[in-house]
Amino acid sequence: MENYRLNEKDTAKLLKNCRLGSPLYIFDTVTSTFDKIKEYPRLEGLTVAAKIQTAGRGRLGRSWSSEEGGVYFSFNLTPDVSPEEAAFATITCALGTVKALREYGSCSIKWPNDIVMNGKKICGILTTMTTNGSKLDYICVGTGINVNKDSFDESLPHASSIKLETGREQNENKVLASVLKSIEKVYTSYTKERILEEYSENCITIGSDVTVHYTDGRGDFTGKSLGITESGALVVQNGNNTVTVGSGEVSVRGLYGYV
Repeated sequence: MENYRLNEKDTAKLLKNCRLGSPLYIFDTVTSTFDKIKEYPRLEGLTVAAKIQTAGRGRLGRSWSSEEGGVYFSFNLTPDVSPEEAAFATITCALGTVKALREYGSCSIKWPNDIVMNGKKICGILTTMTTNGSKLDYICVGTGINVNKDSFDESLPHASSIKLETGREQNENKVLASVLKSIEKVYTSYTKERILEEYSENCITIGSDVTVHYTDGRGDFTGKSLGITESGALVVQNGNNTVTVGSGEVSVRGLYGYV
C-alpha cells in the first residue's frame, strides 16, 4: 500500500540524483525547519522537512499554521551573487513551486511568494540570507505547503489545502519531491530573463488593481500593478506616479475577498 505520509525513505527515492534534497532529513516535529537546518553544515542542497512545526514562521513576522497534513521544509542555496541580488531567490523559488503544484490544479503566484489555488492560499515561501562582510554566505529558503490538511482556524478564512481543493488525498512525498525538482530546474537552467518572464505570466498580482500596505508606518495606497523589476520588486502605478514596492503587504482586488 502506498504511504502518503511524509517520510525520508520515499522522498529520497524520488529525489535520486537531485542536488536539492541531498542530503535530506525529515522529522515528525520541529520548532521550525528554519531552526533545525541551522544544526547542519551550510551545504547547498541540504534540506530539512517536518510533518509538524510548533513555531513555524511566515512573512512580516507572522506565524505559519503548521499542523499535520502539511509539508514544511527548508533548504540551502549558495549562489555566486551579491547580497543585493539574493532577494531574487524568492522569485526563482516561487516560480519553481507554482510550476510543480500546477500538477494538482490551477495555481498562481500572489506577489511575492504565496501560491494560491482556486483563490485560496495553499503555500507560502520565505527566504533569509547570511552574509560574510560584503559577500553572500548562503540563502535559506523555507516553504510551507498545505497538502492534506482538512480544516483551518477561523482566523484563516482564505487558507486551504490541495486536498480540500481537489477532493483527493495527496502523496506528501511526491509533492515535496516534485517541488524540489522543479525549483532545482529553474534555479540551475533558467536565465534571469526567463524567470522574470514566466514569473510575470504566472503572477495573479501583475495587471491587477492592488492596495499596498506598508509595515513601517507609511500610509497605504492603491494603484495598478504593472510588473516586477529585475530584483523582484513590484512596480505599481499610483495616479501619475510609478512606485517600486520592495516589501510590505499587497492586497489584490478580487482575491481573498478584497474589493
